[in-house]
Amino acid sequence: VTMLSLLIAIMGCCLATLSVVTEKESKTLEHLRSTGMSASLYVFSKVLFFTLIGLGELTLGLVIARAGYSLVCAGPLLDYYLLAACFLFALVNLGILVAVGTRTLVRAIYVLVFLFITLILLSTMFAPLDNMAPFWASTRFVNPFFWIADGSWKIVLKGLSVTDNPENCLVLLGLGSILSVINIKKVKKLD
Repeated sequence: VTMLSLLIAIMGCCLATLSVVTEKESKTLEHLRSTGMSASLYVFSKVLFFTLIGLGELTLGLVIARAGYSLVCAGPLLDYYLLAACFLFALVNLGILVAVGTRTLVRAIYVLVFLFITLILLSTMFAPLDNMAPFWASTRFVNPFFWIADGSWKIVLKGLSVTDNPENCLVLLGLGSILSVINIKKVKKLD
């Protein structure tokens, strides 16, 4: 289940980062902004597009998991898609933030790889909380990978719904909203 989360995170976040950095380097973003396109519209369109791409990948991943591993979602499938969309909202915004904050594609990739490795290792995907120092264990509350892993296990494996544990979606939406506001301000400063 966590591999599906990693799949959509890598593709959604990385593609968004590459898209924005490429547009910055080729001056396409500058041309778009000169047409009067608002920063909020630019960020919203990127987030929407790459979230939809990620949900399409999730569908493909679920089909492969069903065919190859007989994985059946115990909870409502629509709730799993809602959780994944909230996760992608946060991660695509993180990718845009990395893209806007770096100058070159190489730097963006380095920063993104560092962030991904750090967030994944602190997310409890590969190590339980009991094995972490208390400070590092407490970072999970602002880690989108923790919330998708926790929510995925609850929905896909335990059969719970989003209404049973809304905190997963709410935290991811909160993180995504904060990153969206930061992204809009940073895109405005690119003028």
